Amino acid sequence: MRVVKCAIELGLPDAMEIHDGPMTLSQLSAAVGCPIGSLHRIMRFLTHNGIFKKELNLSKSQDPESFYYSQTALSRLLTRDKMGPFVLFQAGPPAQSVGVTAKDLKSGKGSGVNNINDPSEQ
Repeated sequence: MRVVKCAIELGLPDAMEIHDGPMTLSQLSAAVGCPIGSLHRIMRFLTHNGIFKKELNLSKSQDPESFYYSQTALSRLLTRDKMGPFVLFQAGPPAQSVGVTAKDLKSGKGSGVNNINDPSEQ
């Protein structure tokens, strides 16, 4: 759930909806402002779980940009004008106090280690 929340916060479903077609990892990275390395790990999880689809571009099979990511019926539901806000609400506190946020990934300052905060200290 945490990675799905992060994807919605980054705006991945919305970026793909606006682009209206498959996108390379570098295109996604530029669209949402997240480093390619972090985004690759997120997309690997999301494609493995069927939220996005990964397609091979046969004309560029030796190129790092040889893969395209595209939407699925599920990812289309995760945009901000559909079910995205509901998922963000469901993944809210106390879940927000654990893990790395989209803000951490964008800034590159996240430790990657779960940090459990005491709710009484917030």
